[in-house]
Amino acid sequence: MPKPLQVNDVVAEGEQWQTWAFSAPRKKGGPVTGTFTLIIAQDGTQRGFIDYKGKSRRAIFDIQSIKGVTQFRMDSLDG
Repeated sequence: MPKPLQVNDVVAEGEQWQTWAFSAPRKKGGPVTGTFTLIIAQDGTQRGFIDYKGKSRRAIFDIQSIKGVTQFRMDSLDG
């Protein structure tokens, strides 16, 4: 069985962080809910993760902020 993806979720001194709650509707079943946390290091690099309600933490990748909009890549919920 593969190990879950790991992400450094500890906010170090001098880093900034923010967490948002979300709820996304689905065609079948109830909405997907959870939180998205973004951490910005002193050198400007970003890392983050999503905590889905009732699921394990998932790392996000390729984080970019373009014109105030944060975009990222992640594994699907089905993975």
